[in-house]
Amino acid sequence: MKRLGSFSVALPLLALGAAACGDNNAPGVPVKYKTFVMMADFETSASLNADPRWNGTFLGSADTSVGGTTTVADEFSAGWEALSPPHMNTDTMKQSVGGFHAHDNGEHTYWGTAWYADLRSNMYAVDLSSFSGLTLWAKSDGVAGTPIKIGLSDLGSYPSPKDVPNMNNPVPVCDMLDSRPVGGLGCYDDYSAKIYPDGQWRKFDLPFSSLTTGGWGILHAFDPSKIYAMKFSVLASTKYDVWIDDIAFYTR
Repeated sequence: MKRLGSFSVALPLLALGAAACGDNNAPGVPVKYKTFVMMADFETSASLNADPRWNGTFLGSADTSVGGTTTVADEFSAGWEALSPPHMNTDTMKQSVGGFHAHDNGEHTYWGTAWYADLRSNMYAVDLSSFSGLTLWAKSDGVAGTPIKIGLSDLGSYPSPKDVPNMNNPVPVCDMLDSRPVGGLGCYDDYSAKIYPDGQWRKFDLPFSSLTTGGWGILHAFDPSKIYAMKFSVLASTKYDVWIDDIAFYTR
């Protein structure tokens, strides 16, 4: 795997590269969870649900190609919208009336587009080690099967966390200036998987054990006890129109 672009210039948190290797091609089927905690149901906003473990909101970001190499203006947009019609969540047995909507006309040609949430909004880790995976619902109003990368930024991929090694002198575990395509110490190579939403609302289960990195960042084992952000990203030059809803963590 190769990273999408050089990180020799400081980029936003979600300059992450959507080409991670882990794929989740099949929608999940109804299962019984031992524990199930909703992180973001998007019923009224893009903010995370109230919980002592996390806070924050999902934000959108895109590269600065500004229309790429064409004269067409870019049209990336990401944020909360009401659903019409609502859809049924078979885990909660409730109708969902809001979701996170992201779409782009494919004119971002550098690293692409993304949306993300810093899980505590302050560069401190969230402990998700009591969970075994995450689940979410997704739907495409554009081309069916467009790959959406879902990544979790842990201690090995998140740049300059405040809690390492201490609050007064944060030192990154990874190196934002390392742009080697293989065997480097680069940041943003999150443990991740890809989903391929189509025109129907479908549920996707992503066990933590199924997540992989792209192989170009700092080599490290996934650490669910130190998670800093969740990111969704789409490759550069991709035209898409997708909805995300009801993101939760679970234990089987």
